[in-house]
Amino acid sequence: MPEQVWDAAGEFRVVPPSTKSTRIFLVVFGAMTAIGGLITLTIFPRGTWTVASSRGLGYGLVMLIIGGLAFVFLLLWSANARLLIGRGAVGYRSALRRTRFWSTGEIGRVVDMALDYGRMTQTGQRAIYIFGPDGKRLLALTPRMWNADDLRDFIEATGVQLDRREAPVPIKAARREFPTGFTWGSQHMLTMGCLLTLAVIGAVIAGAVLLVR
Repeated sequence: MPEQVWDAAGEFRVVPPSTKSTRIFLVVFGAMTAIGGLITLTIFPRGTWTVASSRGLGYGLVMLIIGGLAFVFLLLWSANARLLIGRGAVGYRSALRRTRFWSTGEIGRVVDMALDYGRMTQTGQRAIYIFGPDGKRLLALTPRMWNADDLRDFIEATGVQLDRREAPVPIKAARREFPTGFTWGSQHMLTMGCLLTLAVIGAVIAGAVLLVR
């Protein structure tokens, strides 16, 4: 059972993420980091550079950097993120220990849906989106990362009926329904992903060149 405590004022129940789910992802990202580090250490000491070795070093560094960053972030998130369940109000504490609270009057919609980003990208995982009365997104929670009973209590504490969308919702339709709920990057996930990948590859290549010199 997840740890559950009450704050000093006795107003909010503080609930951590599901340890089972976070443990699985920590193992995956930890393994990715370890494999990337092993590839990097195996290839880098060689004196003769070939196209194959340079490519292998690039793969190793990408796995090491991305896996390491994801592992550290998830470690911080699992240690600090919390759902705050109160009477007539809810709250959330982020990985950086920043806490936000919302009363029932500040919450307009609670929608359980998966976003469809189009033919070129994979449909996003299901999430629970909490919007303000003006349609602004206040919070997004991944159900698999929280205990189901705790998540249900959190939704009930918002005072808003859950709107569950069974079929994936196209991102353009979601932006039309919630104009201030999703950014430009949300609609152009493929472009953002390509730009991020190019940035990481560029940084890895630049680092490799500097190290070789």
